[in-house]
Amino acid sequence: MSHSVQNTLKRACVLLAIVALGSCGGGGSEPDAQPVAQSISFTAPAGQTFGAAPLTLVATASSGLSVSLASTTPAVCTVNGAVLTVVGAGSCSVTASQAGNTGFTAATPVTNTFTVAASAQTITFVSPGNQTLGTAPPALMATSTSNLVVGFASTTPAVCTVSGTALTLVSAGTCTLEANEAGNTNYLAAAAVSHSFTVAPGLLAQTITFTAPGNQTLGIAAGPLAATATSGLAVGFASMTPAVCTVSGSVLTLISAGTCTAAASQAGDTVYAAAASVVLSFAVAPAAQIITFNALANQTLGTAQPALVASSSAGLPVALASTTASVCTVSGTTLSLVAVGTCSLDANQAGNANVAPAVTVTRSFSVVAPVPVAQTITFAGPGNQTLGTAPFALSATASSGLAVSFASTTPSTCTVSGTTLNLVAVGSCSIAASQAGSSTFAPAMAVSRVITIAAAPLTAQTPTFAGPGNQTLGTATPPLVATSSSGLTVTLASTTPSTCTVSGTTLNLVAVGSCSIAASQAGSSTFAPATTVSRVITIAAAPLTAQTITFIAPASQYITGHTAAPETAPAALAATASSGLTVSFASTTTGVCTVSGTALRLLTEGSCSITASQAGDGSFNAATPVGVTFAVAKQLIANGGFESAPTIFVAGTQPGPGLAGAGYWLTNITNPVTRSSDARTGSFSASLTCPALCASNLFGNSSDNGGLTLPVASIGTSPTLTFWIKGSPGTTGNINYSLRYLNSSGGILGQSAIVTNTNTYADWTQITISGVVIPVNTTAVFFEANYALGPVGVQPSGLIFTSGGYVIDDILLVP
Repeated sequence: MSHSVQNTLKRACVLLAIVALGSCGGGGSEPDAQPVAQSISFTAPAGQTFGAAPLTLVATASSGLSVSLASTTPAVCTVNGAVLTVVGAGSCSVTASQAGNTGFTAATPVTNTFTVAASAQTITFVSPGNQTLGTAPPALMATSTSNLVVGFASTTPAVCTVSGTALTLVSAGTCTLEANEAGNTNYLAAAAVSHSFTVAPGLLAQTITFTAPGNQTLGIAAGPLAATATSGLAVGFASMTPAVCTVSGSVLTLISAGTCTAAASQAGDTVYAAAASVVLSFAVAPAAQIITFNALANQTLGTAQPALVASSSAGLPVALASTTASVCTVSGTTLSLVAVGTCSLDANQAGNANVAPAVTVTRSFSVVAPVPVAQTITFAGPGNQTLGTAPFALSATASSGLAVSFASTTPSTCTVSGTTLNLVAVGSCSIAASQAGSSTFAPAMAVSRVITIAAAPLTAQTPTFAGPGNQTLGTATPPLVATSSSGLTVTLASTTPSTCTVSGTTLNLVAVGSCSIAASQAGSSTFAPATTVSRVITIAAAPLTAQTITFIAPASQYITGHTAAPETAPAALAATASSGLTVSFASTTTGVCTVSGTALRLLTEGSCSITASQAGDGSFNAATPVGVTFAVAKQLIANGGFESAPTIFVAGTQPGPGLAGAGYWLTNITNPVTRSSDARTGSFSASLTCPALCASNLFGNSSDNGGLTLPVASIGTSPTLTFWIKGSPGTTGNINYSLRYLNSSGGILGQSAIVTNTNTYADWTQITISGVVIPVNTTAVFFEANYALGPVGVQPSGLIFTSGGYVIDDILLVP
């Protein structure tokens, strides 16, 4: 602000240091709150009864603002808007509150409490009417207007008793019953309702004792049924499952397996009422059966076998099966012998609905071999042969007529497949003829024949191999093509496996250099080996593609410099290579920052340098590394939220170059700064207010008058200041912002450029001052904000100004 403005207007100077460490010194006082107080008028409702209709509550605030109503006893009552609903008996409490706004403080809540009484209930009890002893009375019925369960009790237990809703008649006389409901939290106990009725004499009751006969087995005679009645009258029996059992008198007859159910009853007479029937059930198990299966003598393989005989005591058919199918088999009752050994046969009967399965009966016997018949082999032999002769069939016979087998005992010169002889090499060929025998014939003595295989004259052959021509590493190669005049398959192989390999006719390029490929044919019994033909080709290197790295430099990073300013979490490093290959990162300033993968870790303040590199591969050259450097600094803030009152400092006396001394500012204090509850964050902000021609000033002063010094090394040489500002309705005039720099003794070394703005700031707006170089020897940095109302120079006669002001919050100073 210019000296002419300073000389024209009276200013109020309130000094607030916003430094990085500690809190401000000096004394201060808590300013008065700006909003107007308000109160609530809340009419208490009268007491209620559970079940009453909802009612509307009435509450108003002196501010005219809407009052909120809420129940603090939701188990007894609830509130929706202004409508109260009773949900239970007890004590209902409702609180009326008004939170306030920019013009009114929050009102003191008002709570009203009233009683919700339990509701009455009545019982409706239907009388069961007169009863006759010996008959079944009806279930008792009663309801309550509360819908709670009604209980019953007999006041004449010698005549009648009650259990739940079941009425039991004990003797003739007058039965009196009471219906009761004890109530609960929401309902009072109901008045008891009584009913009396006559129980007339009736027939005597009797009961039956029926002794269970126990489980039975079909086919075994069951004993007679036994039951008695307390009246001494005869008890009758009846079957309820005639498909399983029948009853005649007391005689029980078993029909089939299953569950037999019998009922015992007594119909009564002129003295006794009919007894309640007693029903008993028991199991009828299937009848047992036994298998008869005669033992069998040992048998001779190849002889005729007798039919097998097995029977069941139940007359059911018996199934026969062999458990040694490799020795003998059974089909129906026919036994067939397969081989020498032990034959085991099982006889089974699975039973049916009335007959239980029979226990399996097993019979075993030996199957012995008959005495074998000798046999001989006649084998003339094929005679001497010449190598190269086509395979031909061998011929031999056995006196048994069985097929003769052939085998070569010199497989290096000849082999035999079935009856076919294959000549393999020059030399002596030995062939053995054998017959292994059968169940009738003994093995024959083997007969061997030796023949000579002479060499046949070999035919020369010539391979043809043009070669694939020179190749480029990394490209697809054509199939190798080589033939021989013999028509035999040519074998291809690499003699330089470090540069190329061959698999079948496929050439694989391994490395740059000279590749040698040999084509050979080993010959056969007809053709002599061919002379190997080699071809040498050159494998040239494929040109590598250049690649570049795009590395997005991180913005300046911050680490914690004060407990009020949290450390920023560094974003992951991002870089790409034009090749699409993965880029690696490394820190060249590991004392300030380190890198793991793409994760950046900040260690201390300073300058962090990161290099991005890509080493290349078989297709891409290594990329030129790209390095970026960014600052790692501390975030610094102190007392920037105004949660304590702004501090007024004692003025200093040392003026800065070209500036008025601090004492000048103190002598012109006319309008102190206050603390406002209109906060952006937290609960308070600093208020710059001018009710008429005036100025108010929020700024920091020298360290020797209560301020705290801040080492410049902690914030670098060019910090950034941010803060938030909002204007009151009707605000006029202008506001200036700047940073002021002091030396260790409190002298003003200089200040940043003054930023002037006439914006009224209808809502919170962030202001930033950055890029200002701090003077040498600066030890403290302070924020200054001036708000002036009125023009520069002499005021025109009769000029009237509108009062107004600004609030400032959340001041932050970062490198």
